[in-house]
Amino acid sequence: MTASEAKYWRVRMKYGAYEELTREAWDRDEVGIWYGAWGARDWRAASVSKDPLRYLSRINRKAGMNWKMRANDVSLVERFVNIDPRDWVLVYFDNTLSLAHVCSEIRSAVDHPLNRVLETFKYRKIKRKKSFSLDRLPDAFRLLRAAGRGNVFQPRGCGELVKLLGASANEREVASLLEEKELDEFLELLGPTSWESVCQAYLSLEHSFVPTGLRYGGILPDFDIVGRRATDGTRILAQCKKTPHPVFIQDGFLSAVGKPAKGLIAFYFAFAGCMGEIPPHIRVIDRDAIASWSMTRAGKRYFRWLRGE
Repeated sequence: MTASEAKYWRVRMKYGAYEELTREAWDRDEVGIWYGAWGARDWRAASVSKDPLRYLSRINRKAGMNWKMRANDVSLVERFVNIDPRDWVLVYFDNTLSLAHVCSEIRSAVDHPLNRVLETFKYRKIKRKKSFSLDRLPDAFRLLRAAGRGNVFQPRGCGELVKLLGASANEREVASLLEEKELDEFLELLGPTSWESVCQAYLSLEHSFVPTGLRYGGILPDFDIVGRRATDGTRILAQCKKTPHPVFIQDGFLSAVGKPAKGLIAFYFAFAGCMGEIPPHIRVIDRDAIASWSMTRAGKRYFRWLRGE
């Protein structure tokens, strides 16, 4: 594995619904998981058994746990155990994104301070820690705080942003790397949610868009952006697609927009453009259109903010 092939792993260390223990583990130079009463030695035995799930579940039952371990939990443990020392682990606490390398096999201890009732904290030691304040990073990096699900996973969609952190020693170096990127390359590294943000900025600055009670993205089946034009109340409806290839305008969007109508403007923000017949009353905005907009006075100002300048 070369440095360019290093993977990035988001690790969450929240016990139960409310007890956030990431900072405590990080200060001990550790990242870890719980998932039952079993310890590191038990995992090594379970991993060579015919049925690791059954092996670990038996230990949990003997400890008096009512919680049932699932096959997905075993897969999560495997991911955690198999993080390579050259990979980066990413955690979030105190408004910072922090990265480090693991430098030990999985461990546990009966007197570990992060053990909880009936559950043993399984951890790996870390080294080469570094932290980045979200207040000094471009706003797009805030997506990494809540991106993805689970306690051990590889970030999707915004993975290129994590790589920038891995390649940088501090926030100034992140900004420098972003400044060096051509606009096309910069747009490529943005994930779907950041693309939606760019699209809303375009509508706000060019069409006086204001949202009307719905946050953008993931709320309605056919629209990502819903609002009005502040100057005259014209309804604005938009869908955003951040894919590396051209797309067809979805039937649901076409049906929901309907025929041309006074008092309505429809936008389809397809990053790589659209295929097929495009109704004349639907405005397609692709990355080339956004690149052209970035050369306008408003676009230049916005992209300076987006890059964190």
